[in-house]
Amino acid sequence: MNNKYKYPNISIRRSILKGKCPRCGIGSLYRKFIILKDCCDNCKLTNSSIDPGDGASFFVILIAGVFIVGGALLLEVFVKPSYYIHAIIWFPLCFFLPLMILRQLKSALIFREYSIKKDFINSEEG
Repeated sequence: MNNKYKYPNISIRRSILKGKCPRCGIGSLYRKFIILKDCCDNCKLTNSSIDPGDGASFFVILIAGVFIVGGALLLEVFVKPSYYIHAIIWFPLCFFLPLMILRQLKSALIFREYSIKKDFINSEEG
C-alpha cells in the first residue's frame, strides 16, 4: 500500500461534532449550514463521490419525533397543562431540535461512507 500522503488518525467525535473533513480532520466539510464543499481546504479530498442522501433526514425525523411526541404525551398525562403551554414548549422545539441534530448526523453518515470507501480502495490495492 503505497500512499503518497499519510494522514494521522483523527478523533471521530471531534470531526463529526465540528463538521471537519473525514480524512485530515482539519478542513471544514460544509460550505453553508448543511451544503457540502466541493473539496477539503486542507487535504483536497473531493466530496463528489460522497453522498449521504436523505439518510440523515430520516434519522432526524425519527429521533426528534420520539422526543417531541413522547415529551408532549408525558407532559399531558402527568401535568395536564393548557394548550397554550403545549404550543409554547413544543412548537419551538419542533423547529430547533431537528436543526441541532441534522448537521451532526449528516457528518456521521459522510464519515462512515468515507471510511467504507477508503477500506474498499485499500483492499483492492493489496
